[in-house]
Amino acid sequence: MKIIRNGVAYIQVLDFQRLLEKEKFEILTSEVFPILFREASKDSDMFIICKDNENDFIEFRNPKSVEFLTSFEEIVDYDEIKDLSYEEMDALRVCIINEKNEIASKVNMMSAEEQKQHPELFERYNTLSSKFMSLNDVYWFKRGKVKLVLPDDEKELKPISFGDEIKLRLKNAFNRKNNK
Repeated sequence: MKIIRNGVAYIQVLDFQRLLEKEKFEILTSEVFPILFREASKDSDMFIICKDNENDFIEFRNPKSVEFLTSFEEIVDYDEIKDLSYEEMDALRVCIINEKNEIASKVNMMSAEEQKQHPELFERYNTLSSKFMSLNDVYWFKRGKVKLVLPDDEKELKPISFGDEIKLRLKNAFNRKNNK
């Protein structure tokens, strides 16, 4: 999930990982990627994601980062859905699933050649999948099943803890982008 407040973007570590795993061409080749990387890694050459920190938030203050993350549809904005009832959130989840199923049905009826002519269907399907996972994070947080420390105007964020379980090395992605 993301939270945009007072010109600052807070992105859940897990969603930041999902964003980078997609290795979307427009993200990795954009002028924003190096800025995002520097802010997330705190100018280090790697960013470590593990069970200990996947629900923490990364703070982005650079205006280009904030603008990019604000417009990024795949990560739900907590402030936009926090007041929804469980039933409304369930309905939103069902809408996403239904749209994914419609896309899957369309694609399954196409030949391989037709599928190549409609990459936007695959992109939309992937966007909806990411959005669904992000929405689930909010849903389970509201249900009390996931513990999060949300950023607010009065206090600082819980610092990100770095562990050794899983290492996400963005340096390679950054180097690939610069070598193109």
